[in-house]
Amino acid sequence: MGKFVKSASSLDLCVMLVIYLNTFIFTTAQDSTRREILLDLLNTTKYDSNIAPDFEQDHPTNVSVQIFIINIHSINEAMMEYSLDVFFRQSWLDPRLVYGNRSTLPWLELDAKLIDKVWVPDTYFANEKRASFHTVTVPNKLMHLYRNGTVLYSMRLSLTLSCHMRLEKFPMDKQKCPIIIASYAYTVENIVFHWHPSRPIIMFRLEMPQFDTSNDDVDYSKCSKEYGENINHIFV
Repeated sequence: MGKFVKSASSLDLCVMLVIYLNTFIFTTAQDSTRREILLDLLNTTKYDSNIAPDFEQDHPTNVSVQIFIINIHSINEAMMEYSLDVFFRQSWLDPRLVYGNRSTLPWLELDAKLIDKVWVPDTYFANEKRASFHTVTVPNKLMHLYRNGTVLYSMRLSLTLSCHMRLEKFPMDKQKCPIIIASYAYTVENIVFHWHPSRPIIMFRLEMPQFDTSNDDVDYSKCSKEYGENINHIFV
């Protein structure tokens, strides 16, 4: 859970964002080869995006989750909620998308239309009150396919999440506010969420008028709960 402490701090977010965006920019002269590989991999006679990668296997698809918190721009004690902007990244292995040595490219980039042809987890935020997906100037999402079938899927989101706050010490209070991530339809038999092994949450010291937070204030946990069936959750 993220902890908010009353104080003040400063952060130059522009530098952080420029570095992030530049890591995904590259050019290649092998467009025709890339196109042929993608058309073959996503051929609907061989690939069904409605079916999870390991649906017919005896093990679930493991989905790694990473959250890059860009900004926490509102904490509302009266409404018991907080708002933030994030890059939400998920990765998993889809053996149907292995392309091996068919290209020298370490990964293949997909545009928004091709992304819709690939299976993605039905992830949602269980404590969400309001949310929006950014579409200016184009849908803010990317997908990379790696040679071994690993899929990286990232999107930019604005979220308003509920947070049960304890206000006995207001205005010198310290709050723990969760981000609860779950699969809407799949049980743990088909999908299991895991935090990214090295950097599950990327967050630098953020500038807020009344609160202060940092990576040292983040706790992680994992659980499954029963709502008729087992449903997988991970918490931050």
